[in-house]
Amino acid sequence: MTRKSLVKLILPFILIGLFLVTASQPAAAEPSLFEKSRAQAFAMLGEVPKPLPGFRMGAVLITLSNPYWVSMKEGYENAARQFGITLDIQAAPQENSTTAQLDILENMVAKDYNAIGVHTITAHNLIPGLAKAQKKGIITVASKRVDLKAAK
Repeated sequence: MTRKSLVKLILPFILIGLFLVTASQPAAAEPSLFEKSRAQAFAMLGEVPKPLPGFRMGAVLITLSNPYWVSMKEGYENAARQFGITLDIQAAPQENSTTAQLDILENMVAKDYNAIGVHTITAHNLIPGLAKAQKKGIITVASKRVDLKAAK
């Protein structure tokens, strides 16, 4: 599987997680904002390839003590079931636990996941772990919060 097709496989998880928050609106006769957003995202991505058997993905969230991140976790889990992949989701104990979050990412890198999605607490705290993942060839998808200049 090429790097491009793996990225196409991972992006839906991030998008579904991000759009899950809008899914809590009451059901209506017309498609919900979540359903419209999801359809648009998949239309832009094109056909999503089936994952290789044994595909493992990690997700590093900020914390599960915030309802937003609990919803994000549920979105990742729903997408993993839909696409048939093994998913490990972990989060720091608090929203300011930058070192704990980096430890989680570095442990995932050591376990050789095929891909890891990260949501950073700060613009810099996960850069060392992302660099290690890149060295090992692990595909990473990060939130916009990562300082790309510093990461280079």
